Amino acid sequence: MKRTIYVSGLTTKSLAHQARVIPYWLLRVSELRRYPEWLDPYVTNRSVMWSAGSGIDRPDYMGYLSYIDKHIIGRHAYLQYDDFRDPNATTWYLKDMRRRGYNPLPILQPGGNSMLLHSEDLVFLSGLLQMDDMERSDYLDKHLMVGIRAKVHLLGIKDAPWFAPYAAAIQGDHSLRETHGFWRQRCTERSDEFGEQWIPYSPMLYRYRA
Repeated sequence: MKRTIYVSGLTTKSLAHQARVIPYWLLRVSELRRYPEWLDPYVTNRSVMWSAGSGIDRPDYMGYLSYIDKHIIGRHAYLQYDDFRDPNATTWYLKDMRRRGYNPLPILQPGGNSMLLHSEDLVFLSGLLQMDDMERSDYLDKHLMVGIRAKVHLLGIKDAPWFAPYAAAIQGDHSLRETHGFWRQRCTERSDEFGEQWIPYSPMLYRYRA
């Protein structure tokens, strides 16, 4: 099956320039809170998605909406505002953004409203990086080994064995920042880890072993 791996962690012009060969970018407001004008030439003619991100530089809810209004809406896709500590608040943010006329991509957190997988076209699964391998496998088996409507994006995940058992898992992402030095040395090879790639569908591969 064709899967698409987005590149994230593009916090500087240097990293963006190195990632110019990758047509799929996931950008975070928390990492680019003051929108850099140098970004404009890089985000044309490519698939770009934005999220609020995390950390101390993350905007508050109204700040995120303001950022969308000024820099994103009408140009790129964007994820809903979420609160990892509170799945109920995340559900509220999705409803409120849509009530205000926004069209965000929904996020499903552990303990959140799994009915999103049956009512939405594309859902972003968060919290996966905080799980160990077995916990993550159990979580994905529980939600993706059943008949669902949605296609899913595994936030922070790029390794093929996590996608292989799940036909619904069509997207993931990985931060270029974490491999900056290696990327500089072997840019062509590393670019093959991102973008569209063929990851065979192997429903019998239930467990990932690092």
